[in-house]
Amino acid sequence: MKANRIIITFLLVLPIVFPTHLFAQNHTLQGFVRDATTDEPLIGATVFQPASQKGTSTGNNGYFRLTTSAKATL
Repeated sequence: MKANRIIITFLLVLPIVFPTHLFAQNHTLQGFVRDATTDEPLIGATVFQPASQKGTSTGNNGYFRLTTSAKATL
């Protein structure tokens, strides 16, 4: 009887807990920002994702890395 109660509780809680992991996925965007004319790296350029208010700046070689939600638009 107790085992059945545990199984039923598990089956009722699983659909509530499992989908939250599907929606909480993050992605890491990385790359280089370069001048379109000279192809030189842009130092200190800002890469920003407005919806989450997350952003970063490029380094000395124009490289950036930003972790944001899967549905982000830059």
